[in-house]
Amino acid sequence: MKTIFPSVAFILFLSFLTACTVEEEEIALLEQIPTVSLFIDNEEVPTIHRPVCWNNCFNIDQNLSVHDGDIALLDPIPVTHGQEVEIVVNDQFIDINNPQEPIFWLDVHEGSQSTSGIELEDSSFRIDSFGPEVTYRVYTDYTNAEDQRIGIVMTMILFEVSGN
Repeated sequence: MKTIFPSVAFILFLSFLTACTVEEEEIALLEQIPTVSLFIDNEEVPTIHRPVCWNNCFNIDQNLSVHDGDIALLDPIPVTHGQEVEIVVNDQFIDINNPQEPIFWLDVHEGSQSTSGIELEDSSFRIDSFGPEVTYRVYTDYTNAEDQRIGIVMTMILFEVSGN
């Protein structure tokens, strides 16, 4: 009995260490936040990119993460009405939680008018506004296989939109 107890205790200890190690790897991977790039005519355009939430996304209001000062950091990008913008996500490292394909949605701010929560069908959108300074916020929303939110990343861009 004396020789069996230390062996069983040692095996249980190794099992505990293994379980802790796997959990630490999952947490470390979730701390990496994907980057989101926007492309017009196959050229990446300057944006401001920040997480709205990552890992702790309960009762999140996406507007809390947007700062008015951020817009001043961007120069308006000249585009034409109807031009297509492609969203490219660098997220290959978060597959440990079996994420579903991210959902993309937009907020568009044109002067004093704004439209919020426009869900996109795929990873692109057309510029449907006009004006010298139109701000688009692209939200990339991640959920895992159980439909639990992993995180939201916001990418902001400023356009100077002209007619066709």
